[in-house]
Amino acid sequence: MRDESWQMEFPTVRLQSEAFEATLHLKEPEKGLEDCRVLSQPWEGVNLLGVRVAAGLGRESTAEISLGEPADYFVQGRYCVALYPGTDDRPVELCLRWRLLPPIKEVNWLAGVELLVSAQTALLGLDQHAVLASHLPAIKIQQLEGVRPSCLREVSPGDPAGLRLGAEPCLLFPQSVGSWSYVEMVHPADLVWAELRLGPPSSKPGSPTTYPSEYRTVLTRYATLTERLEKGIILRARARACWIGSPTPPEAVATVYRHLLDSPPPLGL
Repeated sequence: MRDESWQMEFPTVRLQSEAFEATLHLKEPEKGLEDCRVLSQPWEGVNLLGVRVAAGLGRESTAEISLGEPADYFVQGRYCVALYPGTDDRPVELCLRWRLLPPIKEVNWLAGVELLVSAQTALLGLDQHAVLASHLPAIKIQQLEGVRPSCLREVSPGDPAGLRLGAEPCLLFPQSVGSWSYVEMVHPADLVWAELRLGPPSSKPGSPTTYPSEYRTVLTRYATLTERLEKGIILRARARACWIGSPTPPEAVATVYRHLLDSPPPLGL
C-alpha cells in the first residue's frame, strides 16, 4: 500500500495517496490542487479550492488579491500547512492547512482533502474575506438538498451570466470518463455566498484526455469568513474536496456532507 502523505520540494508539495494524487504550489495558492490523478489516471483541466482574498462582504467586492509567498510552511503526515503574512493591500494574515481525510466507511470512499483557512488581522476592524475557487470539467452538476432525507437537484450551468447557488453548499460532479464522482462542499456556517459560472469547452487540441463534447469547464466560487475581522480574533473556514466511487446516490453525498457538519470546530491552526 502506498504511503499516504505530502512530499515537500518547495515551492511545490505533492500529495500521494492510494486513489488520488495532486500538487500544490505554495507560492500560488490561488491555483489550489492541480496536476490531479484519480485512480492513477490524469484528471486534466482541474484546479481545486484555490484561495484569494477580497475586500468587502458583498458579492460585488473589490478585485481579488493573491497571497504571494508563504513566510513559513511544513508538512507532517496527512497535513500540509503554509502561513501567509499580511501586506499593505492585504492586511490579513492567513494560515492554510490542507489535510488528507481518513476514509468514510459508510460510502464507496476513494479520497478526500480538507482545506482549513484561518485569518487574523492587527487592525481594529477589516472587511475582507477568503474566496475559494475551483474550475473543472463537468458534464452534469447536482446540488444536495436536505440531509435527512436527502435528494440531488440538477443544476444547469447554461446561464452564461453565472448561476447563484443556494440550499446546501455541496455539489456533485459525476464523471462519465471514470468510475467515480467528485463532491465539493463548504461548511455552511463559514459561507458568505457561493456561485457557479460556465466556462469554455473542456477539451483542448493535443490534450491526451479528450472529454466528450458535452463537457464544459465550470467555475465554483465560495466567499468565506462570515464575520468582520477584528484584532485578536481568529476566523476560520472549512471546505472539502472528495472522491467517491460510482454510482453515487444522494445518500452517499449526504453522508460525506454530514461528516463535515458533524466535525468539531477546529482548534489552533
